[in-house]
Amino acid sequence: MSTHADVDRLALSKLTGQLESGATGTLSVGKGALELSVFVHKGAILGATSADDESRLLQRLELQGALSSKVASKLSALVDLDEPVMGQLLESVDYELLEGILTERFEDCLARFVAESSKPRFRKAKAVWPTNVQLIADPEPLLERSLKATERAARLPIDAELTIGDLAPEGKLATKAVAAVNAAGGTVKVLHVLADLPIESMNGRILLGDLVIAGVLKSTSLQPAESGLELGDIDSEPATEEVGEEAQFEPMPITSLHDWMGQSELVDSDELEAFADNESDRSAGSEGKVATGEHILDKVDVEIPDEPEEPEEEEEELPAGEAPSQKFSAPPLSEEDAGSKVEVANESLRAIAVAVDKVNGSGAGRSAVRLLVEGVPAKFQALFTNIAPSEDGSIPIDDILDNLYTRPASEHRALLSQGLIDLI
Repeated sequence: MSTHADVDRLALSKLTGQLESGATGTLSVGKGALELSVFVHKGAILGATSADDESRLLQRLELQGALSSKVASKLSALVDLDEPVMGQLLESVDYELLEGILTERFEDCLARFVAESSKPRFRKAKAVWPTNVQLIADPEPLLERSLKATERAARLPIDAELTIGDLAPEGKLATKAVAAVNAAGGTVKVLHVLADLPIESMNGRILLGDLVIAGVLKSTSLQPAESGLELGDIDSEPATEEVGEEAQFEPMPITSLHDWMGQSELVDSDELEAFADNESDRSAGSEGKVATGEHILDKVDVEIPDEPEEPEEEEEELPAGEAPSQKFSAPPLSEEDAGSKVEVANESLRAIAVAVDKVNGSGAGRSAVRLLVEGVPAKFQALFTNIAPSEDGSIPIDDILDNLYTRPASEHRALLSQGLIDLI
């Protein structure tokens, strides 16, 4: 047992406790613009988000050439007004690129949550539906990688100053990092360099630390990484029904659908803007997967669309901190994961049907869901053709998958993800 783990890993301890208990709800640390949240669902991690996800997403897409400055500025103005932008992005940005960025963002938010020393708040819910659904059924390997990544990132404090080193950069990311330091006059804090890199902050800090070790950059603040700390050293805190200011969940008397939705964690409209998938098995060695070796979360795929494609070359050793490939993509959507996505949506539909039944009478909930299914936009009709909701309001998983597999495999992710978002 590690004393350091007990004192400084309270967020991870609480998260593992809720996962072991099979709870459903949201763990959060920080407030306002600094809030980080992890969504758990019956022993799985459903997603991890931060308050600035949409702003950072737009910045990433602009940095990678997928959005013009004009369009990014227009969408940023909508974000400032708390207006959703994901629908527009899904129609205008390559889906695989968008999904790859959302996956990396999820991993970054989870790693930053794991690094928190403050005790998180837990709010139990009937169902949860984060803005970036990933659905990690076996979270332990990912938590192990996140823990190790936080240790490597911690070598270089966020407020450390960077200067130009003696060696020339090699590779796109290293070159961008050096350019950012030069643009600031030769001396700049880590935080400001991270904003100019087309990768997330945890990966960015790992990259910058590697560049300092390699001599491409200099810093007097580089610290040795901790060693030997494993997930097993973290005592999971037993789940309790009362945590911090959040009391045990007790259903409130329902007098209207509005009242029920007000006391439920179920599906706010601004929480349905991203529904990306993330395989629970993320072993290295195949397209779109994350390596789990010595470099934990820093082996990310970064595509710079502005540059022309080059012929494939034989694999070669890369300089310190450089990304090993040039393409963002995600693993194929398996039948098991597709079914799991539909079942998560079904839990929300069942809860909604129950609420409508209580307000309008038995059978009203199923009718409401049937109207939603029949009224989906034309682009999703292939997914919902001949779909009849069950008595409890859920939609049949096998029928949905049968419809899904009538379409080309390249459409499966987008069609299922966007179709379920639209329905909910």
